[in-house]
Amino acid sequence: MTTCAGCGRKISGSYIQAMDRTWHSECFKCAGCGKPFGSTSFVLEAGKPFHAACHTRQFAPKCAVCGGALAGSYRMDDWGAAYHAEHNLPRCTSCGRLICPSITRGGVRYGDGREVCNLCRRTAVDDAAAAQRVWIEICRDLSAMGIDLRTAGVPVRLTTAPDLARLGAKTQASRPVGLTRTRTATMNGVESSRRVEEILTLVGLPRDQLGQVLAHEAVHAWLFLTRCPALEPRCEEGLAELVSWLWLDGRRTAEADHWRAAIASNDDPIYGAGFREARQSYERAGLAAVLRGVRERRRLP
Repeated sequence: MTTCAGCGRKISGSYIQAMDRTWHSECFKCAGCGKPFGSTSFVLEAGKPFHAACHTRQFAPKCAVCGGALAGSYRMDDWGAAYHAEHNLPRCTSCGRLICPSITRGGVRYGDGREVCNLCRRTAVDDAAAAQRVWIEICRDLSAMGIDLRTAGVPVRLTTAPDLARLGAKTQASRPVGLTRTRTATMNGVESSRRVEEILTLVGLPRDQLGQVLAHEAVHAWLFLTRCPALEPRCEEGLAELVSWLWLDGRRTAEADHWRAAIASNDDPIYGAGFREARQSYERAGLAAVLRGVRERRRLP
């Protein structure tokens, strides 16, 4: 007489055959909830049977917002957090994460309308003195790349999104995060001097994003101060993006990796396409040759 694979007792009467073994109906149970399957189907996981719903609850990926199981289609942010599509939450204007207690420990709304998560707020730069210290670091790092602005005396000013959009209305960016303001003096119709009046960037950017923006704007300042001939926008913006991408590579933080990936995946026809062209030239010839090429021949080598 056959014995039950569950309780070990002999089986008489009705029984269930499953998983190549024989069971009393009441002994073949879900490993999740402990209830018999009866006539319902089951799902195997690591050799154990589960109701489909129990399997989903126990093994399906969990929503980073509410903690519920993610069955079927769902969304995932750039940081690997998966969540139900129906969660309609604001995104951080800096890192793109959903702002909620479980992912970012909440966030804040700036006076200019930007919503920034509390993870980005940990390193946010809110005052001019702190921004100037970041600028000094950028100048030091870029001087090692052949872009020397250490003695240029360029001031950095933090401002709001509407102010930056107004001042940068003629720039290539639709929503600028940085801007280099320059002035050229002439005497009797001949240029007598030039200077960078200031570099503007958004107040409250996290530390690595601010560094990225300042590295980008540093290239514009350097090209202007070294009297580089006018470049096509895609060439100049692509070079600036390349330098900020290289600077981020030295940071070795998750945030720096995020913004570095954002530069590489940008589909903008000027910034994104320009970066990829500049990167190809850099990988082929090196940064020194790229800088020399744009200054001497107004194009990438």
